[in-house]
Amino acid sequence: MALKEGQSSVFVAVESVYSMDGTVAPIRAMVDAMDEIFPARNAHLVVDEAHATGRYGPGGRGMVAQLGVDHRAHLRQGPRSVRWCVFVRSLITVIPVLNEL
Repeated sequence: MALKEGQSSVFVAVESVYSMDGTVAPIRAMVDAMDEIFPARNAHLVVDEAHATGRYGPGGRGMVAQLGVDHRAHLRQGPRSVRWCVFVRSLITVIPVLNEL
């Protein structure tokens, strides 16, 4: 009931392009469905653009920009965030090894 009335929110997280097979998520249909189901606009789209940035959209801005729904994506994660996670993971692995030397 709280969702329908806009008193609470829902977050929909999706990858724009899935790396294993290149499948593109139906982002435009998702945005349309979110608008229809949640007219209070309390549904928020979170899109992982790691595999679309630089390849799709104007200036390589990703699939969300290519589809023209960038104003509806509340959070977009790009390749830099993926690189940061890999860096931190590598650092966490290297520090114990250095301590043993």
